[in-house]
Amino acid sequence: MTDYSFEILTATQMKGHKIEKTKDYEVKVVVKKDDKTLFNDVVKVRKNIQGVYPEIELINKKIKSASAKKELLDNLKQYIKKAR
Repeated sequence: MTDYSFEILTATQMKGHKIEKTKDYEVKVVVKKDDKTLFNDVVKVRKNIQGVYPEIELINKKIKSASAKKELLDNLKQYIKKAR
């Protein structure tokens, strides 16, 4: 089973941005599968009224499986949507 752990390190309100209520987050992401760490890094995520947009370059470099990437991104987006 895959375990996901997320921790918001910083949240910065973007002022003067074209889209209102834009916030940038730095999120510590840890992904473990069968007691083996697959991913342990800080991912930048932008959230605004249109959606949640993680920077995927780092995730693409470290995780090769397309299904694992999609699952991680879905869980990360769900976590950030709940954040205020």
